[in-house]
Amino acid sequence: MVCSVAKISGERGRYYLNHYYNEELGEQGWFAGSGTEHFGVENDSIEHKDYRLENLLDGKSPDGTERLKLGGDTERIYKDRLTGQPKAYKKLSGFDFCLSDPKSLSVLDHLANNGEVSNEIERCRDVAQQAAMDYISDFCQIRKKTYDEQGKEVYTYRKAAPIFACFQHHLSRELDPQCHRHLLLMSGAIGLDDPSIKGSLDTREFFKMRYTVGMIYLNTLRHELETGKLKLKTFDIPFKEEKGKSFGIHGVPPGLCRELSKRSQQVEAELEKNPEMTGAQVQSAVLKTRKKKQKFVDMSPVQEDWEEKGRKHGFKLSKICPALVKKPSKVIDLKSKLEERQKKAQDIKHHAAMARSLREKEDVTFHQVMTASVTVGGSKLSSAKAKEYADRFVSKYTNTRKGGGKYGSSDRHSLRHEAYTLPESSLTMTEKTAHAARVLIHWQQGNRIDVLNQRRAGADKRAEKFERRALGLFLMGRIGRVQYLACKAKSPYEGKEFKLEVYHALHLISKAQKNRLMKMAEKRASTPYIVREALKEKRISQHMANILIRQDRDKVLKEKEKEAKEKELKANQRKERSQQRIEKVRSFGGLGR
Repeated sequence: MVCSVAKISGERGRYYLNHYYNEELGEQGWFAGSGTEHFGVENDSIEHKDYRLENLLDGKSPDGTERLKLGGDTERIYKDRLTGQPKAYKKLSGFDFCLSDPKSLSVLDHLANNGEVSNEIERCRDVAQQAAMDYISDFCQIRKKTYDEQGKEVYTYRKAAPIFACFQHHLSRELDPQCHRHLLLMSGAIGLDDPSIKGSLDTREFFKMRYTVGMIYLNTLRHELETGKLKLKTFDIPFKEEKGKSFGIHGVPPGLCRELSKRSQQVEAELEKNPEMTGAQVQSAVLKTRKKKQKFVDMSPVQEDWEEKGRKHGFKLSKICPALVKKPSKVIDLKSKLEERQKKAQDIKHHAAMARSLREKEDVTFHQVMTASVTVGGSKLSSAKAKEYADRFVSKYTNTRKGGGKYGSSDRHSLRHEAYTLPESSLTMTEKTAHAARVLIHWQQGNRIDVLNQRRAGADKRAEKFERRALGLFLMGRIGRVQYLACKAKSPYEGKEFKLEVYHALHLISKAQKNRLMKMAEKRASTPYIVREALKEKRISQHMANILIRQDRDKVLKEKEKEAKEKELKANQRKERSQQRIEKVRSFGGLGR
């Protein structure tokens, strides 16, 4: 997982104070976020056991003079509802967003042995981190609870200016290159527009957005690596369960990345022992096999071991970053009209791809729309541009239902009809082929309908002939007026049994045709047929069609059960009547008792 989210509660905050700072390994943190500007600590370095970080974890301002939220340093004891034992309330200090780099990038950063490469990679990380923090900050809000006149809870939300403590780590616990950043989001915050407003952040959105934040970080990082000084060439590495994708770097040997991933090998070996473990069991097993962090590490032998393994696998910087040794190629400027046309076509194509990935869902959140936009854009799209596409898609192709209340504050969006009718030029080759097949099938169905119409036209002629014959029979007195009026109604395909019996008696239709027309009438009056026709004409959704068919099936089953019970009741009544008659006959014949 690229982005993981963990709660910081209780004494766990002391772990960050004691272990997340290591000046010797270059793991010195810094403050970031819009809330740091108000307190004057923006981009300030975090020292070992920094009192400012400790105050923020306790729900106070960095200098400790202001309280940002209630209950930050109080201890509360409550009784467990199940056991009745006393328990201590663990205060919530914040959230830890851990953003991990792809393995190939960590290997390139540590084995390149080139200051220009390392500085450029660090710049790309800074840009990607800022994009991730901006997205998290957009959903940070202070939640205040009040009570109305009836005593009901009422929640109000104010846009918040969050405070982050950022740490850059370069090593795994097995001393392999593994670059990742920790964004510690403090639970206490101030209002974005009004700093006098203070309170706790609404935490319900943070776990929902972890996949989206991870994709924003990865795609922004990939975009900067490909378009920056390094001009790296990358390839897609899809995640499991279609939850996004990571990337690899061409030229970095996969075998080298595998050999420098001892921690991943340990986790895989632990999972192979018991493949049926639950998520909680997997997390427990992973924590048990994890080593303690080493405070002091001599990097010289470690770096030599990495370089030796790199030479063994054929690691060469010139193959990975040819832009450092080659002259940049000239860029040909296209005309403005052509650029505008291409941009418009690209926008339609991007929105069409987003609609195809979202149209299977009933309604979606903005996080899902943003994830679809980032996934479709890939590395060629920055996070800001992806968010612009997502905002435009929501406003143009969806209907929005406001969220809020007890179960969450996310707005819900349902796709409009325009999202299903985007131009075919935005389709892939496979989808174009499928569309062509559908057109041919519809054309064949149209020809079939024409043939049926011709047959029905012939049936109309036979019906007129039948009406004339019926009039003659009526005038001759062979049929009555009621029968003649029933025959005069022009419905030669389906209808009442009497009408079809008359048609059959006059040899206008065969017995098989009569039975088929009767079944056709019953079929067209049935619920499944009506639902299928409505679904073809897109008057109802697939979800509603399934509900109606399920209700009809339940109704039919209930009717069958009712008929079976009535049949059984009648059979029992017949048996009782027969027994009563037998007893009566025996009593009159002297055979009773």
